[in-house]
Amino acid sequence: MRALVALGCGLALLAPAAAGGATGDPPATRAALLVLSNLERVDRGLVPVIGLSGPLDQDALTGAQSDADPQPTQFNGNTWAANWEGGYGSPLEADFVWMHDDGYGSPNGDCNAPSDLECRGHMRAASRPRGP
Repeated sequence: MRALVALGCGLALLAPAAAGGATGDPPATRAALLVLSNLERVDRGLVPVIGLSGPLDQDALTGAQSDADPQPTQFNGNTWAANWEGGYGSPLEADFVWMHDDGYGSPNGDCNAPSDLECRGHMRAASRPRGP
């Protein structure tokens, strides 16, 4: 059985419910995804995300429950991005797919031809510069 997990950075995933530890504990899974995302961001010279957000947690949960990308309900800015992930066994696997296996021939359902604009879209969303 899998448990639904939503991450307050606009990320959502399904994690094994009975596994225990980092992949079975939703708060630990959220924290692991935030840490991994921030490692990817800092490695690219970008500012890390400060922390999780209650409203974005809810938006991510709503998106995951409807099998769709999250949509922000409280938006204060001029740009946003979201990644949705379902079915990977761990936050590390989800991060790898988003950042390194997101082009043509990958599991990215929005990349059906090499010229599709959404090829590498998850990587771009996760490493998008943030304003001050």
